[in-house]
Amino acid sequence: GGGLIISTVLAPILSLTITISTAFKKTLKPLLTLDITACKTVAKEYANFPKFALPRSVVNTISGSLPILLLTPFFGLAEIGFFGMALTLAFRPINMISGSLYQVFFQRTAEHVQNKKTILPFFKKFIRNTTLIVVPSFAALYFVLPWLTEWLLGEGWKVTGEYIRIMLPWLLMSSLVAPICYVSDIFQKQKVALFFEILLVLSRIIGIFIGIYANDFRVALIGYCVGSAVVIFAQLIWHISLVINYESHRD
Repeated sequence: GGGLIISTVLAPILSLTITISTAFKKTLKPLLTLDITACKTVAKEYANFPKFALPRSVVNTISGSLPILLLTPFFGLAEIGFFGMALTLAFRPINMISGSLYQVFFQRTAEHVQNKKTILPFFKKFIRNTTLIVVPSFAALYFVLPWLTEWLLGEGWKVTGEYIRIMLPWLLMSSLVAPICYVSDIFQKQKVALFFEILLVLSRIIGIFIGIYANDFRVALIGYCVGSAVVIFAQLIWHISLVINYESHRD
């Protein structure tokens, strides 16, 4: 009865043991020789990463859980279930694409900044091309989403498509910002990034409580999505300003 649990626990342990044993001489052994002074210097220089990145991750997790935490007692699990499916259908492809782009863009931008090369044309091109692709695609999806979700998931799931319709402005902003959200790390601005994360939580809470006050789940969802879109748009403007500031001082 406990075979699956035991194997799930032992498999990564065994994998980690093999990885460490094979990589010890080449990779890990040199790391055991430490320059304490250099470590202190680097730790001080990059202190903002652990100081603000961890609270930011916690706030982000809370932010994403707000609809379940706040709306379930008022509107029940059925509405939350439809919204949860809408989130899955909408963000699964966006997260997959954004995650891949993030890794490539992060490396490329970091190398350019380290070498004092220009990065503004790349960001302009990304934002322009993404907007030209996503806006017409979302405009077309707006008219077919209820039918599409019902065809995909079966009868009774039409409301999921209607919820995704409401989410489209938020999805657009996320498509633009998610692949380049590393900009705050590149320029050591984690404290401001944490501020934006807190602002995002507050805007979502306000939107949700407007819906609770109106006793209307769709109003709560609209408030949640509009608040998210506005704050993420402000974050996009901030990222662009960081890039422009870098361009003006890189020489």
